[in-house]
Amino acid sequence: MAVRKPVQSLSQQMPALTLAVLTGALLGIALLASACSASSVSSGAVPANNSAAASATTGTHPSSTEPGRTYSVTLNDSNRFQPASLTVPRGATVLWKNAGQTTHTVTSDPAKAINKADVALPGGAQAWDSGTLAGDQSFSHAFDVPGIYKYFCVPHESIGMVAAVTVTN
Repeated sequence: MAVRKPVQSLSQQMPALTLAVLTGALLGIALLASACSASSVSSGAVPANNSAAASATTGTHPSSTEPGRTYSVTLNDSNRFQPASLTVPRGATVLWKNAGQTTHTVTSDPAKAINKADVALPGGAQAWDSGTLAGDQSFSHAFDVPGIYKYFCVPHESIGMVAAVTVTN
């Protein structure tokens, strides 16, 4: 009885609306934490144009990387590129698709970076900027120069929306 009495006393002091708001807030936090955990599980690239895509969605990665293949990166409402790091062969194309409602960009232009460390291009490579991508819009870029390309989202760079593509020979 000693344990129940303080709980009963607390519930009598708090209006029902406050309890409902607190319960809703806790449920919202739990759902958000669950969604964030589920979206960060997959870190592999899913090829966009071949049968290996089916196996990649089950947690395996394609065993070969072929020039000319298209690889996918997702932009999301968590202000992240997924995957944040991708390795592709020379001649591959990367397709970035905004799967959320938040507007994003895919930018490798050093002149547009707040932090110059968030952008890098191999010698001889040209900078790109997708412009604004609303939900369900996409942008692609073909990679012909081997090296490391660091890129970012212009409106979300300051909160860590940065990523990299490594192009091999």
